[in-house]
Parts: sequence; C-alpha cells; structure tokens
Amino acid sequence: MDHITKRYSVSPILQHHLSTYTTLWVKFSKPQHVTFAGRDTICLTNGCQILVHNLSTRTEQIINANNEQLGDGVSCVGGHKTHPLLAYAERRESPRVFLVRTNDLIYAPGLKCNFIDISALTFSDSELLFGLSGYPECSLVVWKWRTGEIMSETATGMFFDKNVYLKCGFSTQPIYLSQLIINTSELKMWEIACCGKRCILKGEMVTFAAEDPRLRINQLMWSTDGSCFALDTTGNVFKYDFDTYTMNNIITANPSPITISTAFCWWKNGLLVQGSDKTLRHYLKDKEYKLHWSSTKQPHFTKMYATPKRDHLVVITSTDDLLLYEANTHTYPHLRSDESAITHFELIPPQNELIITLGKNITLSLWDTATGVLVHSVTLDIPATHLACNATYPYVTLSFSTGVLKLYGVIRKVLQPLCQFNLTKSPIDEVKYFEQNKIIAAVSKDQGEIFVIEGVPGGKFKVLAGVLHDAQIADYIVVGGRSCLKVFLIPVTSDRYLAGNKLIRYCVIRHQEPTMKTYHLENSDKLYTNLYVSRHQTNRDRVFYASPFDNKNLHELEVKRGETLARIINRFRSNHMLRHIHYVFDSHFVLSFGYDGIVILRNVNWEIEHVLVPHHRFDGGIISTAYDPYNHRLFTLGRDGLLMCNELPGSAISSRTQALLYAKNEELMDLFKTNTIGFNPRGIYEGVNWLDYKRLLKIDQERLQFKDQRKQIIENFNAIKEVAVILLNHNLEGPKNERLELQEFNLDLQRKEDLTRAATYNCEKLKIYLEKVILEQDRISFAIKKKYWDPIDEPTKNLWAIFGNFDVQSYAVLPPDMDEAEKLERIQGYREIETICAKDDSFKPWTYLTDQQKESLPNAFPTLREDITAINVDLDEDESVSNAEDQENEYETYVAFYGSSVPLYMKLVGAQYEQAEVQTFLQQEWSYTVSMDQQQQLRNYFNKEFELCVQQKVKEMGNIIERNARLRYIIAEMNYFSIDQCDINPRDPVWRQDEQPELITKVENSEVGILPYISPSEQAFLDSKAADEERIRLLLLADDFKERALMKMMNGVLEVRWEDELRREIPKPKCLLEKRPENYNEEDLKQIREYEEQVAFMASERKRYKTIMIAEYAKVGNQLREGVKRFNERLKDLLVKKIQIDSALTNELLRMHRLRVKGLKRQATNEAENKAELEIVKNEKKTDEMAQLISSLNSYDTDMKITLETLLLKERIVEKSFKREFQDYSPAQFEVLTKLYKKRPRLNFKLITSACSLQEIAKVIATNCDPMLLFDESLEFIKNLELMDKYVGIPNIIDQALFHNLVRIRRLKIESELKVRACQMEIAEAEATLQMFHLHHSRYKERGTQFLLRLEDVRHEKVQNLLNMELQLVMKQAYVELPRQGSLSDFEDAILVNRKVVEDINAIIRETGYKKVKAMRNALQFRKEIMIKEWQHKKKKMEIADLEHELVDIGSIKLTKEIQQFLKMRSRGEQEKTVAFEHELELLRERYNRQICQRHGEVDDLKEKVDALIAENKRLNREIMLVNIDVCESSLQVDPNLGEKEKKFINMRIQANLKRSRMVNQIQNNHSEIMMLQAELELCRLRTVPILDYKVQE
Repeated sequence: MDHITKRYSVSPILQHHLSTYTTLWVKFSKPQHVTFAGRDTICLTNGCQILVHNLSTRTEQIINANNEQLGDGVSCVGGHKTHPLLAYAERRESPRVFLVRTNDLIYAPGLKCNFIDISALTFSDSELLFGLSGYPECSLVVWKWRTGEIMSETATGMFFDKNVYLKCGFSTQPIYLSQLIINTSELKMWEIACCGKRCILKGEMVTFAAEDPRLRINQLMWSTDGSCFALDTTGNVFKYDFDTYTMNNIITANPSPITISTAFCWWKNGLLVQGSDKTLRHYLKDKEYKLHWSSTKQPHFTKMYATPKRDHLVVITSTDDLLLYEANTHTYPHLRSDESAITHFELIPPQNELIITLGKNITLSLWDTATGVLVHSVTLDIPATHLACNATYPYVTLSFSTGVLKLYGVIRKVLQPLCQFNLTKSPIDEVKYFEQNKIIAAVSKDQGEIFVIEGVPGGKFKVLAGVLHDAQIADYIVVGGRSCLKVFLIPVTSDRYLAGNKLIRYCVIRHQEPTMKTYHLENSDKLYTNLYVSRHQTNRDRVFYASPFDNKNLHELEVKRGETLARIINRFRSNHMLRHIHYVFDSHFVLSFGYDGIVILRNVNWEIEHVLVPHHRFDGGIISTAYDPYNHRLFTLGRDGLLMCNELPGSAISSRTQALLYAKNEELMDLFKTNTIGFNPRGIYEGVNWLDYKRLLKIDQERLQFKDQRKQIIENFNAIKEVAVILLNHNLEGPKNERLELQEFNLDLQRKEDLTRAATYNCEKLKIYLEKVILEQDRISFAIKKKYWDPIDEPTKNLWAIFGNFDVQSYAVLPPDMDEAEKLERIQGYREIETICAKDDSFKPWTYLTDQQKESLPNAFPTLREDITAINVDLDEDESVSNAEDQENEYETYVAFYGSSVPLYMKLVGAQYEQAEVQTFLQQEWSYTVSMDQQQQLRNYFNKEFELCVQQKVKEMGNIIERNARLRYIIAEMNYFSIDQCDINPRDPVWRQDEQPELITKVENSEVGILPYISPSEQAFLDSKAADEERIRLLLLADDFKERALMKMMNGVLEVRWEDELRREIPKPKCLLEKRPENYNEEDLKQIREYEEQVAFMASERKRYKTIMIAEYAKVGNQLREGVKRFNERLKDLLVKKIQIDSALTNELLRMHRLRVKGLKRQATNEAENKAELEIVKNEKKTDEMAQLISSLNSYDTDMKITLETLLLKERIVEKSFKREFQDYSPAQFEVLTKLYKKRPRLNFKLITSACSLQEIAKVIATNCDPMLLFDESLEFIKNLELMDKYVGIPNIIDQALFHNLVRIRRLKIESELKVRACQMEIAEAEATLQMFHLHHSRYKERGTQFLLRLEDVRHEKVQNLLNMELQLVMKQAYVELPRQGSLSDFEDAILVNRKVVEDINAIIRETGYKKVKAMRNALQFRKEIMIKEWQHKKKKMEIADLEHELVDIGSIKLTKEIQQFLKMRSRGEQEKTVAFEHELELLRERYNRQICQRHGEVDDLKEKVDALIAENKRLNREIMLVNIDVCESSLQVDPNLGEKEKKFINMRIQANLKRSRMVNQIQNNHSEIMMLQAELELCRLRTVPILDYKVQE
C-alpha cells in the first residue's frame, strides 16, 4: 500500500475507495503520441489512456494505464512495424515498460530499468526494443522484449531534450537507429549488431552537407528499402549516406513568404512531403527523386503517419484533427470527427442521454453518452468563450468576447437557437445557474461586471440587474433572499493570484440599483478563490462554501445581519493531494476534482463513495467533470484535452425511473413550442447593449420627469444673470474707492474652491511628474555624455560651404593612449635592432638571386652594419636615410608596393614591415600597431588642415557680416534718396549645429521657446533693481545742460558729416510761405533765386552721393562674392583631400585585413593539420578496438558452435532413446510409431526470423505454459501440435499409454530441433555480425589511408600558402591595364614590371611608329598619284571608245525617201498632212483596243485556272491534314527521324574525330613553331641587357 501511495500520489484514505470502472469511450482533443502497431492498427495516447484503433475493421479498444497492473500514465509509446505489438513506458520515476498485443490486449510482464524516466521507445524488425532515457544522462537501453533482459545500455552523449525522436530502420543485420533532437540539427545514427546474447552499439554524429546554422530538422523517416530521410522546417528533404555519415539534400523546397510546419512520410513507395508553402507533393525514385504529383486542396498537415504494407495514411492537421486518406475518393475524412480542441462540455438533462461539447471555441457537438457517437453539431459564427448547461432545462448558454449571450435548446437531439442577450462591450468570461436553475448569472471578471437574468425556455428572459463592481472578480454566487437576490463575490485583492481576502454582497431588487456591503474575514491574510452555494435550504443567503487558496480543505462561511465579519463555521477535508480544488454540488452527490487528476464522488453526507484517477497529474489534472447518477457514468475533461466517459459499478436504472425521465423530458419539450424572448431592443435602441440601454433609458426618464423643474431653473438662472450684469456695470462705473473686487460677485464660491483645489492638485502632480522626467532625462543625458561624449578628445565637426550645399567632416580623435605609445616605441626599438642585425641576412624569396648568390647565401656569416652607432640616431635621421634609400627607386613604385597611399601625405616611421616581410603573428601584430598609429597621424594631419579652414571661415564670416552691414547701410541710403525703393536684404551666413558640436551638450536661453520661471522672491529682487535704475536715470536727466546745448548747436554730434548734411532739407524763404507771387519784391526774388540754387546744388550733391553709393555697393558685393568663392574653393580642395585621406585609410585598413586573412589561413591550415592528425589517431584507435572486438566475437562464435554441438548431441541422444524405448514392440507397431514420431506440424521458418521466437516455442512445448507474446504463425504451430497430441485417428495397434509415451518423446524431439534451429540462427547472425565488423575494419583501414592523403594535402596547402604571397598594390586608375573580369588564375604567369620601363619601351615604340606612319603616308600619296594617272588614262580610252561607237551609229543610218522628204519639209518650215496623221492615230487606237480585248480574255482564262487551283489546293490541304494525322500517330509510336538522327550523330562523331586530328596536327605544328621562336627569343635576349626573368616553357 505504501508503494502504491508513493507511486500514484493518492492518500491512504483514498486507497480504500479506489473504484474499478469501465471506460466507455474517450475523445482525444490533441493526441500526445501517435504510432502504428502492426499493419492495420494505429494507437493514440493522451495522459493515462491509449486508444487502439483498427483501420481495417474500424474497431476500437481502450487501455487505461492508471493502476498498478497497467502502469502510472503513459510517457511514450512505440509500435512494432509488422506485429500487432505495442510498448509504452510509465510516466513516473523508475518507470516500467509494458508490452501489449493490440489484437486481443494480452499484456506481458513489464520491462524494468534504472532510469528516472523514458522519453522514447521504438521496435526493430527483430526482437529488440530500444528506449531512450531522459534527464540527466540521456542513455540508450536495448531490451530483448520476449525475454525481458537488457541486452546493452550506453550513454548517447547528447543533451536531454523532451522533443526527442527515436526511430529504427527496416533492417535486421545490422540494425540502424536514428536519434534526433527535434528542431535542431543534432542527429546521431546508431548501428546495432547482435551476436548471440551480446549487443554491440556504435553511434556516429551525422553532419549535413549544407552547413547552415539556421538548419532545423523536425522529422526523420525510414523507407522500406532501408534509407533514412530528414525534413527541415522549410521543406527541404535530406537523405542519409551510410558511408560518409552525412545527410545530402535531395529535394529543395520552393521559397515561401510564409513559414508553416512541414511534414512527410513514406507512402506508396515514395516520399509524401508537405512543405512550408502548404503544397502536398509525392516523389518517386527514378535514379533521382522526381515529382509524381502535387496538390494544394488539402488542409495543412502537421504530422503524417503511414504503414508501408497497407498504405494507410493518417494525418494530423494544424487544428489537431485526425484524418484518414481515402484512396477511392481522394478525400480526407475525419478518423474521429469533431473531437479536436474540446475546451468545455456539459451533460444535457433530464435523461442525461446526451453530452454537449465546445470544440475549437466554434463548434457545438452533441454526443451519445453511452456510445460516444456524434448526434448533431453546429458551427458558430464567432468563437465562444464559455459553455454552460442548465441542470433542469435542456438548453445551453454560450458567452462571447463581444459581450453577447446566446441560448441554444436541445430539442429532440437537435441544437436550435433560442434567443440572445447583448449585455456589454466587455467579454463575458463565465456563466452560472442559480435558484432552481431559473437565474442565469453572466460575469466579465476582468471588468467586474455581473448580469443577473431570470427566465425559463418558452417565455421571456429578463435582465434583472447589472452589478458593476469596477474591479477584478475571482468568483461569485447568486442566492435568493427573503425580498431580493443576493450576489456574493470575491474581489481580487492579491497582486499575484486570482484570489481575495474579503467578500462583497450586492442586493438585487427589481427596478432598483443594487446595494453593496463588504464583509471582512477573521484572518485578513486568508485568500479565497471560489464560492459555492450551500446545500442547506435554511439560511442559504447567509451560509455558503468557500475554497481557500493556501490549503486543500473547504470552508463553510457565515455572515450575519448587522455585522461586517465573515466567520468560518465548519471545515471539510477534501482528501486531494494538490490545492486549487473545484467542487460540483448536486442534490444527489458532491464531486471534487483538481490538478492531481483525482475525482472523488461523495454523497450528500460528505462520505466518499468512489475515487477515480482518470487523468494524469503531470498533465494538469482535470478542468471539468459531470456525473450521471442514473446510469452511474462519470465524465471528465482534462487539461490535456482528453474527454472520457467512465462507468462506475452500480445497479442499472429501473424502468420506472426511465419512464419518469422520459415523461419529464416530454414535458420540457412542450416549453420549446413557444418562442423564447431575450434582450433585443428595437427602434432607436436597436443594437445597443443592456448597460447602454439602461443608461439611455434613465436619461430619457429623468428628462421627462424633471422637464418643468429644468425650465423653472433655467428661467431663474437667466434672471440672476441679468441682475448680476447690472450690478457688475454699476460696480465698474462707480468711484474707485467704492468698487468691490470681482470675486465678490462670484455666487458659487464652493465651485471656485473646488476648481482651485483641482488646479492646485493637477499643478502639483504635473510638477512632480516634470521633476521626475527632468531627473531621468538628466540621468540618461549624463550617462550618454559620459559614455559617448567625454571619452572623445576632439569630436567630429562639420564645415559647410558658405551659401553652399556641401560640407567636409573632420575626424574624431580619442585621447592619446600611453600604453599604445609605449608599445609603439618598443616596436620601433625592436625594429631598429632587427634592421641592424639582419639587414643583409634576411631571407627575401621575392628578390631575384643568381645561382652564385643562391649558393653563397647559406654559407655567409652573420654581419652587422658598419654604422652600429646608428642605433641611437633620432627619428629625423632615420627618415632621411630611408628617404635617401627610397630615392634610388621611383617614389610611385615604392608607394605602389607599400600597399597604401599613406606615404604621399606623411613621413613613415622606421618600424613598419614591407608586405612580403610579414610572416609571423608577432609581425602581424606589430604591423597592425604601426598602421593604427599611422592612421591616427593621418587623421591629425587632416584635422590641422581642417582647423586652418575653420579659421578662414571664421574670418570670412566676420567679413561677410561687416560687408552685409555696409550693404544694408548703402541700400538704406539709396532708398532714402530715391523714389524707386530697393527691397534687397543681404542674408548673413549662420553657423550650423554640426559645425559647433560643443553646443550639443549645452542649452542656451535662446534655444528655449518659453520664458524661464521666476520665483516670487526673484521677481521682488528684479523689481527693486529696476526701481533703482529708474531712479538713477531720472537723476541724470535732471542735469542735461551739455546734451541740450550740443543738440541745439550741432544737432547732437561733434562732427558734421557730408551725408548728414545731404539729409537736411533746404529751408524755404519766408516770402514763399507768407506772400503771394505778385507781391514779391527784389529781396524776395533774390532769396528765391538763392533757394533754387541751393536746391539744385543739393540735388546734384545727392546724385553724386548716390553714384558713390552704387559704386561702393558693387565693390563691396564683388569683395563679398570673391571672399565666399575663395573660401568655397579652398573647402572643395579640402573635400578632395578628405576623399584622398579616406582612400589612404581604406587602403591601410584593407592591407591590415589582408594580413589578418593571411593569418587566418595559416591558422586554418594548422587547425586542419591538427584535425587530420587527431582523426588519424582516432581512426587507429577505432581500428584497434574493432580488431579486439572481432577477436572477442570470434571466441563468442566458437562458444555458440560448441553449444550447437551439445544440442546436436542431445538430439542424437533423444533419437537413441526413442529407438531404445520402443525396440521391444512388434515391427508393425514400431513402423507406426516411427511415422507418428516423425510427423510434425507445419511451420514456415521464413516468417520466423528470430531465434528467440523458436526458443519461446520450444519453451511452450516443453512446459505447456501459456504463450504470452507469440504471434499467429507460432500460435498456429502450437495449436496444431496440441491437436496432434490428442489420441484421435491413431491405429488400434497403438494403445493410449503407448501414444502418450510417444507424445512425450516427440515433444522432446521437437523441442531439441527448435533449439538446434535457434542456435543455428544465432550462429548465422553472429557470423553475419563478424562479416560486418570485418568490413568495418577494412573500411577503417581505408579511411586511415584517406586521412593520410588528406594530411599530405593539408600540409601541401600550408606550404603553398607560405610560398604564394598576396600583395596589395596601389595604382592609379589610368595605369591599370588588366581586364577587370575573369579569374585570378588567368594572371598566374603575369610579370610585374616598373612603369618607367614600360614608358621607355613605349617611347621607343612610339618614335618608331611615327617613322612608320610617315613612310606609310608617303607611300599612300605615291599610290594615290599612280591611281589618278591610271584613272585619267582609262578615262581617255573610254572617250575614244564612245566616239568610235558614235561614228559607227552615224555610218549605219539609211536615208529613205520619207525621211528625206520629212527633213526637206522641216527645213522649209512646212507641216505634214493632218489626214495621214489622224488615220495613223485611228489605226493605233484600233490595234490598242484589240490588244486590250485579247488581254481581258487571257485574264478571264487565268481567273478560271486560279479558281480551279484554289479548289485543288483545298482538297490537297485536307489530304495533307489527314496524312499529317497519320504521320503524328506513327511518330508517337516510332520516331521517323531516328535513322537520320543516328546518321547525323555518326557524321558528327566522324567530323569531330577529323577535327581533332587536324587540331592535334595544328597543335604539333604550333608547338614546334613556338619552340623555334622561343629559341630565337632566348638568343635575342642573351644579346640584350638582362632586365626580366623569363622562363622557357617546357
């Protein structure tokens, strides 16, 4: 009993009440494991249940793994490929493995192991069962499932993962086993070989040919031909190569924009794959796997399972539907329909014959409770959130996230909608029934809204009230009181759990608002999660049950009138093992269930009647349960999605009870004949939910109720407003000393105080918020400044062009690093010493050496430079020496070979290496340090140029501002003295933000858009200061004699300026102002003349002044433009220099990267060499181990052969004992006994491939024990043997005692034969294993040879990397003469020469070319003159020929009399007679008409011929089409061009051979010519200066 308690986590009290029950049916919402057991049986597992479904007979059997005999839950399952055998492991610590025969559910004793748990099981085709342990070791164990012994056990070396895949291939010797961690690329392939009772495991990690870090394998599969395939998450299929232990891609998936789970299986001798694009494809193998067919009409599959023998295809969709492919209709019907994703279920009263489920939150299904058959289903429009069924009336309530309730009636086993309620905008979470199931309570727990609805089907449901708690609710109940309904609820008061430490009561009275009362608990720390209505009929509104959060008991609470304390009056023990227990209270029973998976059925007196464990505790236990007390059926729904029906022991329902329930059901059906009315307002309130409806209705009622009062209040308010306006006017118009403050007229002081307090509160709140925001901003700004700004010694700065759109950016400079400076100084010292000691002894393989130098170089002694004192020379002297050495070669060549353009801008230190000198990692590090210093110096150099440009811009900006001020003054002066105004406003340049980066960390007052806040004390100080300044100003104004005198005498200035005089107007004479022109005298006229002269003079002066201003404006404008242009040009030059500096820095970085790549290549070759050496050592170790294993297996094979000889000896002894036993009988009897002795039942040994099966049969024959795990052919043999052992049909000469003695000896003989056969099979298996390991041993040897060759290749590559250097050259783009395409191998024989040599040769060639061109021009001119002479000669000859022809024509003309007469008449000016001419015209016309008629006749004839030809062509076209059809049909059968193609192919081969022979001859001729030219070139080269090293091709 203690063992059971520890294993199944059931208390000792419940052990006495554990019930035996029968599982009627189960609904797998989401199967945890699916596997085939045999050819026709598929097994589904979930929790503690295993469903065995036969696909051929469509029968089902259920295995309950929730007891001591059948195990504690199901952790994993595995099915045999050919036999109807299933293995499953318990779901507990130290699990057992159970074997069950699926056709008759016969169980074998459990296999034991020492693991904490088992995560995977799989069968081989033989008698081996493989199991994979879980945490922490992840070991592989091998059982021989017939005998139960452990053959082998080893650690896999892979990390533990729950999503592990273990599958065995279709092979017997050796056995291949694949182990995969799903959604990773960790795959291990095991090779298992058996030799008698010994099992050898050999595992290898599998690598993928396409090494992609994103590769995720989600499924493995074995084909019937022994191939292993893998499928990744994108739909690519890989095939395993047994020789190289790699997975090669054989099918590449089409790219898909969306990514969904993939699946595949081996079906109908091909691969059935569903990729990430949801397309189902079937591939067949024809040298390669080719697409057979594809389909996109099927749903999305997540898993596919198929049997190789029967071609059954079972799939699981993304919605957890289990489908079976029908080959006849090409459809996917449900294997078990409407069972997926069940979240709620309820029992339909009153007969309890139906159960309703909510699947996928959108499917309502009715099921028969006795058989589990689907009766009716309805698909909802939108997903539902909760399902509740009335315990009295056959209808259910569905709640939705839109705040709607819908009622569905179960009428004659059909679901029909009744009505609906639109209650709120918040989602409805839960629905309960109270008060004889006539009250419906719907709640939105998150929003704290409870709606109480009253009614029965066939009538009108009324919403009594809506309780708005405005806080989260844990649970609630509704009970009826004397005068109202009371709603008790537990508000959520915990920050971590859905529980509360107080109770709240709302009294719901019709047509009134609910009233609230709060009850506190005796212990304020006690939290409760659930409330239940008391079973007692008295004080139901004051006594109820509550489930505490911190223990497993049930508390009975009581509240009293006039008190606010809820007391615990009773405690009930639940006997559950875990907390959070739920209860179901009924008039006949009490149910309790929870996370421990236990269901306890109690009577009304709280006495335990039944205890069940239908669901496993590791899956979360049970979420819902229901009990049918009439049929003793218990329905449970687990958190694993498993819905099951269990029948408990008890008496069957009586006929009288059945009749009463039927009558009650008929009575309830009558209620549904009338319509049920819900809440569905019409008119202006249509579509409004109940909360809004009540609010709008209340507003309308109040508007009608207080209409007159509102009108009277408005009239009074208007009258008060008029009086207040009059009083305010009088107050404003009255004397100041009698005026009242404006606040005195405030008639609502309380409102003012409320607004003031609210404003003060808001201001304080805003102040606190802003202060916190400012503090956080300051903190973040300080952190950013400290991390990113302060470490920079000189930040990046931009310099923009003045009135331009381009800029130049300086380099950011970090503060100097003393450690790096010290390191650089140390490197320079090392390099000086190295240069002194090894200048003449350094090995430079890139330098050309003669043979004499090569021979003398190894024999030379180390020498020092003569100027040893140069060690202490300063940097300038080193640079001068280096510059002197560089002057020997061209500087451009030096820069090109240096690898960057840094030497063009700065002097180099003496610590750098040449590119070809860097060979070691230390040299790379030193080169990197020197390069970083050079880059920093280059940046500093540019920053200095940048600062000079910045200073120039500061100067130019000042000049521009001064000139703009002068231009504004000139424009103002010109506008003052001109009628036409000029609106030109010179724009001053401004500094941008990125030009002054230091302003980023500062905030100027001008950048703030609002005035700063001034406190009252500061304002008082500023006011006193301003008063003092005003007092001093007034005192100074009292003594202003000097200012007034200066203003009076000289207009306020000490020096009178010309432009100021020009501004002054000439005063008019007095006569012009006071007299009329006819009254002027001489004096007046004189004054007028003087005035006019002064005006004319002033006008001329002003004109001259304007001219001067215009000239000055042009001058200043030109100066301004030239200054801007000059600065912008310099900035452009600086921009070009910046680009050059960036190029130099990029070159330097690229040079360093090349050094890194070179080092990485060296490191990679070293690692490859080490890896190759390790592989050689490992392979040698494996070879030795394999040799030792072969030696041990040889000895084991010898022992088995000795055992076989022993068995053969025993068989001969049995044979002798037969002869000795019956030698005394008559010859006739002995002959009959011999025939009977040799008679055997028929046994096909081809079907029995394992020795263990034969040994098991021999054991059954010898001991007559019951066969446990023998299959059809073995059982048939035993059955036939038992029939032979019966004394039936035996000759009379053999009595019964003699026959029984014969049977005994015959059984011994058969047992011996079977054992011998089994031993022979074991020996054959051992020899096959030995042969396999011999093959492995030879493979290891071959692999060792391959590893040696690979090591040689790696070392050769290492040497080649050291010999073949990669140098970076800096060349001007115009000088790059190599094509920028092709491969680098095209330039392997290229020679790099100095540009000066090429230029000299080009100059010689150019000079020679000029001479050649001049000679060609002379020759061309000479040839041109020759051609002109030839053309002139030909022209003269042609003219002579023309004249001769003309002379011949003239001589051939004959003058007839008509011509002579015509010429005479023409000479005399006479005309020819008209009659003859007209007659001739008539004759011509007639002849022409005759010709026309003749032509028309010919045309008509031709048309007739054309019509005939067209008809003939149509006939021929029809015949051609028929012939073409015949030709096409014949070409489909036989290719007519096959002979021509073959002839063409033969001619092509002949032509190719002839062409090849011609080309070979041409190549030979070319080669001989090349050799001759090379010899001549070598002779010519020996006569010239040896500049280039040229190698004669072999």
